[in-house]
Amino acid sequence: MTYIVRIELQRVQTFLFAVPRLADIIGANAMLGETMRYKLPNLAIEYGSLAPAILPKELSDKIETDPLNAIEPKCADNIVIDNPKMLWEKGILVRDGGHFRACFKTQEQAESFSAKAQSLLREQLPDLRFEIGLNDLDNKKDQDLSIESKPAAAIQLFSLPVLQYCEETGNGVAINTQRYNNNSSETRYIGLAAQQRKNYWQKFKKQETDDIAALMQRKLKLPSVETFEELCGDDYLALIHADGNGLGKAMQALDKKTDWLENEAHIEHFFQTMRVTLRRALEKAVNDLFADQEERQGLHILMLGGDDLLVACRAPLALDFVNKLAKALADIQKEKSAQFPALSIGAGIAIAKPAFPFHHLHDMAEELASSAKRIIRDMETPVSVVDWVTCSESSYGDLKDVRKQSQYLCYQVDNKTETLALSAKPYKILKESKNEYWSLSELLDAQSECMQSEDAKVARSQLRYLVRQMHKGRRQADLTFKNLKISSPKTWEALEKSGFTKSLWQPLEEDYWLSYFADLVELMEIPRLQTEKNA
Repeated sequence: MTYIVRIELQRVQTFLFAVPRLADIIGANAMLGETMRYKLPNLAIEYGSLAPAILPKELSDKIETDPLNAIEPKCADNIVIDNPKMLWEKGILVRDGGHFRACFKTQEQAESFSAKAQSLLREQLPDLRFEIGLNDLDNKKDQDLSIESKPAAAIQLFSLPVLQYCEETGNGVAINTQRYNNNSSETRYIGLAAQQRKNYWQKFKKQETDDIAALMQRKLKLPSVETFEELCGDDYLALIHADGNGLGKAMQALDKKTDWLENEAHIEHFFQTMRVTLRRALEKAVNDLFADQEERQGLHILMLGGDDLLVACRAPLALDFVNKLAKALADIQKEKSAQFPALSIGAGIAIAKPAFPFHHLHDMAEELASSAKRIIRDMETPVSVVDWVTCSESSYGDLKDVRKQSQYLCYQVDNKTETLALSAKPYKILKESKNEYWSLSELLDAQSECMQSEDAKVARSQLRYLVRQMHKGRRQADLTFKNLKISSPKTWEALEKSGFTKSLWQPLEEDYWLSYFADLVELMEIPRLQTEKNA
């Protein structure tokens, strides 16, 4: 007999960002990673998980180029390497991406493990919802074993500090008081979930955790910081959300196996390939980003799982990092076998002050990633794409409404209706040989040309004035642009080298015009954005 226990986590991001501060987010991610990748598998092995009677032929071994292979775990019991074949031999079928599968020979073993796993999840990941189910493969029966996964009360009322609520999450009762952070003398009442986050942050800071983000953070020699303000210094904060393009369609296109275990092994091989490809690209992108710097300050991996990546960094690093990440993905997969489709990403970058509400910033980054993927909606082979926004205010409205008001201009001229797009966002990240539109890579090259040419120093005030003139119409903007040749030859020369020669506009179709200029000026302004205390 073969019984499969399946565990599915729910509302993971709600759990991770319940306390929206850098140290607590890192601690929550470490808790989650270690529980799913090590504690649950070790518990399953303890309760008798075994390999299926017949192992699928397509089971994949470790991939030699995986960066995890070279990292020593802090705990000897933790199986760090990504090796599906080795895990299947121990009865662990899946442990990544918020999913867990374990194989047992008897129903009694499976149900005993399920009960213990439920207790473990409630103890290690309080406030996180989950589902547990049991599959009898031989009789093709699917049984839902999950009790409603609302977190159980972890403590007794008489142990509470004067019956206070948790001031960190806003939910549940407090069990202790703790300092707000190392830079503040303020203390707050905290509940069990908040306290565990802080405890795991301390372990992360001491390099004692083995979650994927911590492993890559150590391998890339990225320092740990406690607050977003400490991460960014004088700069604005950029939150980068990136995930794979078209993986749902790719999954549907995979060869379907008649045997459940064969199909599961095939799917796990696919996701292993995606995971390793993203880790390799991340390693290369970070190494290239800091190639000329002795210290790797200003970038922190918040979440890395499956094809999902969440990174916080100083705003001046963000677009260059995404460009290097997409290039690394393309380079790594040039000689890739055609067994699975190539991995490309859709990235959203939300830029704001470090004190900007994190939940809102994260929602913006996700919305921007979805906006970027509009480009590839009808593409047979997706490419990496990006969208970004810079917010200098304390709040930001609906993305579509803000852009409709600020980036589109429609007016009557010569008995015609002329429509101007003042921004070309979103962008493909890498240049294509036959692409008639600019890519982020080309925009970054133009930015470099304008900012690094000492003999053609570009006046920022003139560029910003030119952007304002774009709101007065195409002809007014081009007239102002051409006047630069006389009034500011150096500025004109720099823009000419950047690709702007006769006009700021590119015709798309009759009476419809597009400009990259405002996006270029925005890129040039991002490194100069500073918080109020340092502005």
